[in-house]
Parts: sequence; C-alpha cells; structure tokens
Amino acid sequence: MRGVRRLDYCSSRGARDGEEWLGLSPDRVVAEIAELADRHGLAEILFRDEDFFADMARAEAVVAGISGEAAQLGWRATMRIDDVLDGGHDRLRLLAATGCRRLHVPVRPGVPALRVGRERVLDAGALLHAAGIPARFEIEIAEPGSRLEGLRAAVSLARSLCALDARFETPVRRPLHLAETGDGTPAGLEPWIARSEAPWPDLLRTLSLLRVRLGFFALDVERRAVDVSAILRTGRRRALTRAD
Repeated sequence: MRGVRRLDYCSSRGARDGEEWLGLSPDRVVAEIAELADRHGLAEILFRDEDFFADMARAEAVVAGISGEAAQLGWRATMRIDDVLDGGHDRLRLLAATGCRRLHVPVRPGVPALRVGRERVLDAGALLHAAGIPARFEIEIAEPGSRLEGLRAAVSLARSLCALDARFETPVRRPLHLAETGDGTPAGLEPWIARSEAPWPDLLRTLSLLRVRLGFFALDVERRAVDVSAILRTGRRRALTRAD
C-alpha cells in the first residue's frame, strides 16, 4: 500500500521537554537496522520516536551510519520546527544525503494564527524545499470557535506551504486528545467516511475540498449530511461524541 517495504522502528523514548528522554546508542541502532534490512529486504525505515532529534549528534550519527551500512535504505522521522530552523540548510542537506525521504513536522495549535509562528513554519518550509526534502506538516487546531479564525489561519498556512513545494503534505486535524471518544477510538467524520458502507464518500470528500478551496466553513454541511444519513439508515440520530 505504501509502495515500499517499510519497517517502523523506535530508537528512543520520552522527549527533551517532558518525560525523561532515553535513546539507544547509534552503533546499536545502525547494527540492528542493517541486520533487519538484510533479513527482510527493507527499502525504508520510519523512526517512530517521539523526539528522534532530541540529541542531534546522536541522530546524525544514526542516519549517517545507516547510509554507510545500507546505502539503499531510505528513512523518515519527526522533526520539530525549531530543529529545522536551528540546523539550517547545511544540516538538512546532510540529512537528505543520508537517505531522508520525508520529515514529519508538527505544527501546534495556535501557531498558524500568530504572525511569528506562521513565519517560522514558512521559513522551515523554505529550508526543506531548498534541501529537496519532502515534508508532512501536521497542522493541529484547537476548538475553532464561532468565527472559525483558527481554522481559517490553519488552512491559509496549509495553502502557503503547498505553494512552496507541491510535495508538501498539510493535513489539518484536531489534537489527539480532542479527536478521540472516551474509549480512545477516533471521533468525527473521518472514520465514518472511511467505512465501506458509508454512502457517497466521494461526494463528501469533493464537497469538503471545495469548501477548503473557497475558504467557506459555515453551515457545517458535511456533519449535517452525516446526521441525515444516520437517520435514513438507522431511524435515529447519530450518537454525539466529544468532537461534536
């Protein structure tokens, strides 16, 4: 489905500004990944670390070692905006040379609406574009509010990033703790649209895309369509979740 034979790998736990960060030594990580790549014919490694670049020297040693031991192996990881900016062009070119195929870059709630925050994200995007590294900017929004300023700012930022580089991905989503139900399952429209029995999913996706293109977020058309469909299919309204 992903187009490559890929393995998810976690080389550390914790984060530099939260839970105590602990990471495996670069030599051990490189040796394990090289052995796994040879055994399973891997084409790509996805580092699932919460904070892979918490120790920048260690991270650079890991990816440089992988490049030396398994030159055909590409890799992906999550990188903070601050780390993209602090390292500048030279660091990103080095990462690209070691086989970096995509960086996941979180954008926290509230950042798109702040002029300084928006500029920092766009500066990071410009550096990644110049280094030839595709990126997935995961833009999180809190409660949008009655005037939807946060949502508009997030969509505007997503458009600007896509204008920088057509390979950039810019999903806009709610933070995980707001986008789950009480039992930990996803809430909102996404899981409903993904279900095979959902009616006219292509129409809903097209309608959503059109609203984003036009910047028109009033009326909540998609959610109303889901509610009407639930009544038609089951005879009762869709059960409300925390996302509602």
